[in-house]
Amino acid sequence: MTAHSPGDLPTPVGIALLDEAGRICSHDAALANMFGADLQGALLKEALPLNERMRRQVGRILEQVMSLQETLPGPAHWQHEGKEYQLRFVPLQCASDTPRVAALVHITRHPHEDESHSQTLRSLHTLHEAIVRLLTEPDAHTLVRAVCRVLVKSGGYPLAWIASVSDGQIEHMDSAADPAGYLDELAAQAGASALFEAPMGQALSTNRPAIYHHGDHSNAPAAHLALTEAYGYQSIAAFPISIERQVRGVMVVYSNQPLAFKNSEYDTLGYVAEGLAYGLARLEQRRAQQLTEDKLRQTTTLFEASREGQLVTDEKFRIIAVNPALTELTGYGEDDLLGHEPSVFHSGQHDPGYYENIWTSIESQGFWQGEIWNRCKDDQVKPFWLRIVRIPPTAGAPARYVGTYTDIATLKETEARLEHLAHHDALTDLPNRTLLETRLEQALGRAERHGNLVAILFLDLDGFKRINDSLGHSSGDRLLLKIAEHLCHVIRDEDTLARFGGDEFVVLVENLRQPEQASIIARQLLKAVAKGFELDGQTLNLSASIGIAVAPSHGQDPHELIQNADTAMYRAKASGRNTYQYYTHDLTMRTRRQLSLENLLRNALEREEFHLHYQPLIDIVNGDIAGVEALLRWERQDGESIAPDEFIPLAEERGLIVPIGSWVLEQACRQAVAWSKGDIGPLRIAVNVSGRQLDQRGFAREVDDLLLRHQLRPELLELEVTETLLMEHDAASGIFDYLSQLGLRLAIDDFGTGYSSLSRLTQLRPNTIKIDRSFVQAAPHQSDAAAITTAIIHMAHSLDMEVVAEGVETTEQLDFLRSRAVDLIQGYHFTPPLKVDAFEEWVYEYRRHKP
Repeated sequence: MTAHSPGDLPTPVGIALLDEAGRICSHDAALANMFGADLQGALLKEALPLNERMRRQVGRILEQVMSLQETLPGPAHWQHEGKEYQLRFVPLQCASDTPRVAALVHITRHPHEDESHSQTLRSLHTLHEAIVRLLTEPDAHTLVRAVCRVLVKSGGYPLAWIASVSDGQIEHMDSAADPAGYLDELAAQAGASALFEAPMGQALSTNRPAIYHHGDHSNAPAAHLALTEAYGYQSIAAFPISIERQVRGVMVVYSNQPLAFKNSEYDTLGYVAEGLAYGLARLEQRRAQQLTEDKLRQTTTLFEASREGQLVTDEKFRIIAVNPALTELTGYGEDDLLGHEPSVFHSGQHDPGYYENIWTSIESQGFWQGEIWNRCKDDQVKPFWLRIVRIPPTAGAPARYVGTYTDIATLKETEARLEHLAHHDALTDLPNRTLLETRLEQALGRAERHGNLVAILFLDLDGFKRINDSLGHSSGDRLLLKIAEHLCHVIRDEDTLARFGGDEFVVLVENLRQPEQASIIARQLLKAVAKGFELDGQTLNLSASIGIAVAPSHGQDPHELIQNADTAMYRAKASGRNTYQYYTHDLTMRTRRQLSLENLLRNALEREEFHLHYQPLIDIVNGDIAGVEALLRWERQDGESIAPDEFIPLAEERGLIVPIGSWVLEQACRQAVAWSKGDIGPLRIAVNVSGRQLDQRGFAREVDDLLLRHQLRPELLELEVTETLLMEHDAASGIFDYLSQLGLRLAIDDFGTGYSSLSRLTQLRPNTIKIDRSFVQAAPHQSDAAAITTAIIHMAHSLDMEVVAEGVETTEQLDFLRSRAVDLIQGYHFTPPLKVDAFEEWVYEYRRHKP
């Protein structure tokens, strides 16, 4: 197959598109070749070599075409430099409803052309008319199909096909004729790549037309040649379709005649390919223009409908467009903003350097975003989140700047609220622990610079839990609000009152010269709490315990200072409550000891370090052993014995007393059963019960289950509670009623140290009253103690209650109690508490020598 160069070019048919004024909007290369110049932008009648008469004729024809009459005028003819020209107009109605005129400039080389060339020119003319009309259609497939049909119908070719190509792959192909299925068989036999073998491949690779004639076997694959000759195709012409010098496809025409494509026909087909390329290029332009217009329409719609304020400035930062949202956000109208710079919004909240940094970022990165405070038309200053984007300049369009404003006033309010909630107590709105520690750290820094003292007063309400449990948490919250209000009136403006949690408050006091000054505020706080509070028609009386730590002597960082004040507060509670205590180093040692004991205490049950010791209750009349009290002892595996008054309060405080108390009850029941079945005989066992155990739901049921499981007679188990616990525990009466119905004995321990009322005592109806050892030991020598002891005995006997005097150590105390007719006595006068084996030996020995 050989590519043949054309001979003298025949006169081509050129295409131009005109606007409604007759000016050339665009044209193809053929028209430029005719007149040797780019004619775009010129009036058609001035761009063509027309005399004055022809110009007037062309003008009249254009007017007729622009009126879109059904009957169109015929072509205009003229001669110039030995060539004949024919000018034909095809009216088009574009999608934008703006009339466009297609002008076909048909040139005849000489009047005695052969018939075949005339037929080709007519086909070419028909093709160009189709191209012009199809320019209003956005479908390249339709255009390609029309060209194929024109080639087959007007040119008389048996087969024509056109394909678009990208990266060597067929993307689209259309054909006309081919009734026998040559293309399908070719693709099936040799693959799709066979469609692009010579001459098609040569046209694609060289971007020049190529022709194959029968008998030319230079480069043709055998399979391709055989199939082509079998279908009777004698000649093949392939023409590249180039758009902007890039090969985008190929047009292939077949003929049954040998040497069919003569120079004139060959070149005319080349112009067909060129016209097709022009049509495809125009379609791509229209598609790109449509996409641009659609994008612009969408952008405009988004700009107008956006709920974010937007403005556009020119390269000199003058506002050229604003959307409705911006006018709504700022109160400025379009007339107030257009032509002005965005500095109209400046609020004075930012220094000039802030704006310089913004524009530096935009010029270097093309983008900036951040928070900015703008002044609205009503002088209100509001926060916005501003995003500025620089749109670089393009051909014919200068740079633009687009600013987007998002109103973040609500967001800022929410952030401020969240910030407040993060640092303030939700109930009282006082500073919380986090804010207190922050302020304390700042106060310590100031105190170090100025040589002042800083004090922390840790306040805990006494007995608040009892009120909270009896009245409910809602009433408890209202009471805390009232207390917080009272405390706020006491402290100075420069001090901080914080709620630390629950019923704990902390006061940060600054600018002290002497540590003793903190006690003045502590006393005022105690008075504020002790005033009493009206709640739901009743007056509630409270007290508080306060611990004081002073920096720098009691701590130099917030955590240490607060912890030491907390430690001092517990010393105040242990000292009788409704008072304050300063922190001392001894308290730290005690606290460390408690922490160590707490860790050991958690595993003491597992390690079987607990034991029960027993101390007898002696009938003062006949000397019989009436019962025993089970007393808990802790003996560690390393041999250290921990005193009950050290570990029992710690177990109470940390909530460990519940499992320990259950273990004590279990062991006491086992021992009572064992004695009942042995030589010792039945002895009632008294067991101390803590408030934590009473708080446990199902405690009474637990005791009932123990009795059933061990088959223990109920009267052999006596439960002891302290007088103070009994008064503070509102649920005690219900529990006591249930246990009494089971047949258990109930005793009030440490009687005389609490605040019992006769009505409460008669309501609970305990079996036993145990006089506190402090009265027993003082009675023989102090008249007040003797009077109180005597009164307790008489009262209990009048209510048919048994009286036990504990802590009896001397014969003098024994004689005093015998004279007052106490029922039972307990103490070291007889024996200290003993382990079970030692106690049993003591019982045998006591009974043998009992007076």
